[in-house]
Amino acid sequence: MSDDLVARLRHAWDERERQLDEDERVAREASAGGSWSYPGSDSVAGWALYDEHWTIANLVTYEHETYDYAERMPGARHPRYVNADANGAHIARHDPARVLAEVERGRRDIAAKRRIVDRYEDAIARQQDPDESQIAAHIHAEEYEGWIIPELAEAEGLA
Repeated sequence: MSDDLVARLRHAWDERERQLDEDERVAREASAGGSWSYPGSDSVAGWALYDEHWTIANLVTYEHETYDYAERMPGARHPRYVNADANGAHIARHDPARVLAEVERGRRDIAAKRRIVDRYEDAIARQQDPDESQIAAHIHAEEYEGWIIPELAEAEGLA
């Protein structure tokens, strides 16, 4: 197994950790008033996203029309149809608490994968140790090279 694949795995995990750091920063800066909710456009509070205390966002969008044919009068600004219920439900499901939980799961996942690669590298190093059973070290390294590391690479889209 080439050291290149292990390096590419570690690089992919470094990039993912940077993304998780950014996701965490943004989630912590977002409204921290508890779970987010979207009551739906049919409710009295419709077209708005809320946390437990505040309105977080208004989901009405506006479309600017172009000038009329004579190009003398600007067009009106008016509500544009978007699926506010779908947008609101999607945004509410990705509230800061959920993002922070996903960040923590992502970090645990990366840490577990790093430990697997560390064990592979340890098996390779043990092959050079005269006090180690060379057969056991070789079998161990071969198992990692044969399927464990390739499976990790495939999971990361690197295979």
